[in-house]
Amino acid sequence: MKIKVSTLGSCMTRDPFNSLFNPNYKDFYKLSVNQFHTSIISLMSKPIEYDSTKFNYVESVKEFADWHFRTELNKRFLNDLVLSQPDYLIIDFYADIHFGVIKVGESYLTNKEYSYKKNELWNILNHGAHYNVELDFVAFFEIFKKALDEFIAFVNKYLKKTIIIVNQARYTYEYWDSVNKKVNIFGRKTPEEYLELNKLWSELDNYILKNPNVRSISYDKKYYADPNYRFGGLDDVHYMHNYYDDFLKKILAITFNDLTNQNIDLEPTIVEGNLIQNSKFAFGNSSWKVFNPQIFSIQDEMLTVSAHGNIENKWNQIVSEAIEVAENDRLYFSFKFEAIDLSDMEDTDPIVIIRTFEKRNVFKAKDAIKEIKITKSEVLEQLSEKSTNYFIREVELEGKYVKVIPYLKKNGSYNLTELQLSYADGGYQVALNELH
Repeated sequence: MKIKVSTLGSCMTRDPFNSLFNPNYKDFYKLSVNQFHTSIISLMSKPIEYDSTKFNYVESVKEFADWHFRTELNKRFLNDLVLSQPDYLIIDFYADIHFGVIKVGESYLTNKEYSYKKNELWNILNHGAHYNVELDFVAFFEIFKKALDEFIAFVNKYLKKTIIIVNQARYTYEYWDSVNKKVNIFGRKTPEEYLELNKLWSELDNYILKNPNVRSISYDKKYYADPNYRFGGLDDVHYMHNYYDDFLKKILAITFNDLTNQNIDLEPTIVEGNLIQNSKFAFGNSSWKVFNPQIFSIQDEMLTVSAHGNIENKWNQIVSEAIEVAENDRLYFSFKFEAIDLSDMEDTDPIVIIRTFEKRNVFKAKDAIKEIKITKSEVLEQLSEKSTNYFIREVELEGKYVKVIPYLKKNGSYNLTELQLSYADGGYQVALNELH
């Protein structure tokens, strides 16, 4: 049985769990959910309601940048983390030190404005104050400490078996010039500025390390930056290969010591919880891709699907954000259903479609590994037998990502709410990150 690991941080923490850097890491570890470049302040703030029809890019971005912005808005990593129940959560505070945060309404986003401003939505969000460690460390640190305290409380409540490990790698401003055989200085800042930032970084680390049962990985040598780094080239946290060797050795030492002393339990934990973000539509159409707002309207925590008079099929749909799942997961899918007018809808027409994919940014049937159609006749038959308006079905998934898709092939009218995809068949729950 492999040790389940999740990461929250930057390249220095995520890339050691990549076969390009450590070819044999999968012999020991299974990488579970991970979150990249997100401040702990952003993570622990409230999900941000937004109009998904405005989530459009004015210039193209990579899939990673798109997904990062979405998770910054919905804070879904907390939900995914709880449902995953990793044995270890390895974190670094690079995003806090490097980007700081910006207040948006009553919430916060990691301040990657250079990336977010490529999206039309950015310009209509309610921007507020910026908090940056270099400009005002005292103000930033006060917000950070509050968020960190909330994070530890969240972990203690929902992740009782998870051990936090803080990765204490730091900025480097030197790289080895293999052509001229010498060390060169580089970077966006002076060496003195980098050293000062590293001191502030240590203050963030020291604050979390005051908590019992929080471990750390520290380093007693200097690591040079790699000019030929596989993802992004020369950068102040892109190290030469010896760093990734050392990181893995240190993690192995911690985890194997815990196994020897029976400090961790590797038996899987199944947790009740909803994998679907904004499943009750309390945040409007946030976390849903809406193709035709006239057919899919949201009001009072209810999705109304309605169209009549069509002669040809229209294949209208509203698509959830990608939900990362394990291969061959068996889950329970349920929703609350109310028929309005199904008279011109065929019995075989789907009410909801579940599709699974290998890639996160696709949604069409032609790209799906598996498609599960929940039809009008199946829904009405079950609800009639149960004398209830809650439909539930066990589904077996294939692939890495799943998307839930309320659907209207041609005509019909009905209401949907309280959609749930979960590992247990208990009563309806909102996503855990929407509770804190």
